[in-house]
Amino acid sequence: MLRHACYRGLWALGGCQDDTVRQKLHQQSHQLLADFAPLWLARHRPGGLADSLARLEKMRRDYE
Repeated sequence: MLRHACYRGLWALGGCQDDTVRQKLHQQSHQLLADFAPLWLARHRPGGLADSLARLEKMRRDYE
């Protein structure tokens, strides 16, 4: 997730405008969403999960 965040920052700031980077971020975002819920539930109460997933879903839509 940290590596993804670093590449997202570069992409958002215009440092990686190659469409290949955007596509890779989009692909990785699907896996991040799949991995996130079980990790969240292992460490936190379920109350904030929906909000966190909504933020990740918005991030995924940014790559479309």
